[in-house]
Amino acid sequence: MRPVLEQIFRAIGTWLAFDLSGDEELCDGLAVHLYTTVMRADMLNTEPDPYTMGDFKRQYPLGFEMAVVTAEYIADLYALPMDEKDLLYLALHYQAAIERLKDSRPKMKVIVVCHFGMAGANIIRSRMERRIARVEVLKTCSLQEFLQEEQPECDFIVTTEQMLQTELPVVYVTLAFPEREVSLVEAYIQNLQLRRRLAVHLMEAPIVHIGKRADPQSVIRDMCAVLEQGGTVLPGYTDSVLEREQRSSTSLFYIALPHGNPALVRQTRLLVARMDMPVAWEEIKAVCAFLFAAETAVLRDDPLLFSTFYRRLSDPETEGQIRDLQTEGQLSDEEFRGQLIRLIACPGE
Repeated sequence: MRPVLEQIFRAIGTWLAFDLSGDEELCDGLAVHLYTTVMRADMLNTEPDPYTMGDFKRQYPLGFEMAVVTAEYIADLYALPMDEKDLLYLALHYQAAIERLKDSRPKMKVIVVCHFGMAGANIIRSRMERRIARVEVLKTCSLQEFLQEEQPECDFIVTTEQMLQTELPVVYVTLAFPEREVSLVEAYIQNLQLRRRLAVHLMEAPIVHIGKRADPQSVIRDMCAVLEQGGTVLPGYTDSVLEREQRSSTSLFYIALPHGNPALVRQTRLLVARMDMPVAWEEIKAVCAFLFAAETAVLRDDPLLFSTFYRRLSDPETEGQIRDLQTEGQLSDEEFRGQLIRLIACPGE
């Protein structure tokens, strides 16, 4: 069934911008289900509870949408229409895969160091592992052990020792590790993961050079053309960006942040434009433009990523630094990209 599954996953990817092809558990489950459905259509003879069907559709619309895409494909391929009980079972497979996808981000690797010794470190470790889902404690140790032994690579250190000497990021807590400090560690992890996601988008962002005598409309068209050529956006996205710009300019002081209809985005992608000459953009002279084409699902599920990105770009100090990089630095694209990552994804470092 693997070739059939690959075609189904492509159809889901085209329609919903979701790639589930790497989920082996999903592949195995669907293969068994589809094989028994096609070869022994009378095998699923249980009738689903109507309440269960309606409730599942409301709670897990995306899983059901994937089930519908699959059912339509199977109906076309095998001339075998699927009823609601088949849709329910398919949706269960897909929703389980979506839940696994939600939890697929790697955990933050932590070392706990306590100047009270191992007993104190283990108390902090136990509370941290119970309360914080996205953390993996690699090691607990006393301060003396930390200073004497070679340490595994980790994302940051949680410690009660205020005088700890290390180049790694450190979060300081007390032995009691109260709720306030648990929240502090959770916030630190969220911020660290957010910075890494922003850095990845910046590392992958195409950089477009805008020639002389440009205007905002031509800049937008040049940027969107790159997205269209890469299959990132659907037809009509460029018009949606232009229409949004006509309603209200997206210019700030030295940069512009055009954006369009997320329903026309197939794959979230950031794109950066560098102006050879400042572009008259409403009442400013824009030296750079950032277009973050985001899918509707990503905006819904990860709104902090985009709010943080736009908030950091709209900071006047950051804007001024970007202007200086573009107009005075004479940097290559990769040097410019590296500086953007420092300013946007790693502020204060």
